[in-house]
Amino acid sequence: MFLNRKNDKTIKSFLLFSTLIACSVSVYADTVSHPWKVESTPYLWAMNMDGRVGVGSQNAHVKESFSDILEHFRGGIMLFVDAKKDKFGLFVNTTYAVLSAHEDVGPFTVEATNKFGIFSAGASYEVFKKTYTNASHIEIEPYLGARYTLNDTRIKIKDTGIAVTDNQNWTDPIIGARVRYTANKAWSALIAGDVGGTNFKNHTSYNIMGLIGYKPQTRMKNALFYLGYRLLHQNYVNGANANRFVWDMKLFGPVAGVTIALN
Repeated sequence: MFLNRKNDKTIKSFLLFSTLIACSVSVYADTVSHPWKVESTPYLWAMNMDGRVGVGSQNAHVKESFSDILEHFRGGIMLFVDAKKDKFGLFVNTTYAVLSAHEDVGPFTVEATNKFGIFSAGASYEVFKKTYTNASHIEIEPYLGARYTLNDTRIKIKDTGIAVTDNQNWTDPIIGARVRYTANKAWSALIAGDVGGTNFKNHTSYNIMGLIGYKPQTRMKNALFYLGYRLLHQNYVNGANANRFVWDMKLFGPVAGVTIALN
């Protein structure tokens, strides 16, 4: 759906916040003997969906593969920015996509547009680090933050001026941890997970991700290529009767990206 002004400002503010963290910390690192380590990671999450959506008294099972979603994909962005100084770190993660579809119903053309986004931000702190060799070590970083979910849909009957909009958005406080293992100069692994929500009955989520990374030792030494898998489950129920909204969904699939050191 087309974003209302409130949600539009929220997304713009979040993207601006992500950019400011990457740029301001990078500038600060250049002026104070590089105390910050800043990394930017554009990535692709080949997302599949399996779950239940409900509006009012009606419920529907949704099961979409990545190829199904790709057919309706019209644009988006997936970007992770991480900044770390000593044991303290900051991060922002943006997943945003615009999907659209249309169908002819009798003499009318029905157009549907969905804007879906998951925006996370938080802070981490390294509580454990053990070094095995000069190139091999393990680190554990708990983190705290928030995850904002945007799910806006608009259905329009073309050339009639008739349109229906449903804008849903919610925020989960999250707590989790990342475990990084560097085997040698080339290979590494990352496991991360968190839980979120405000109550166990109708507002919960959990997120799990595992990655294998490879850093070239000849060219592109400032880049880390990785492959992995991510699962995010969200259960959100809001309102009652005709205003009831249910989103009980698993989002899962392979992840691929490249981490680039900015300083």
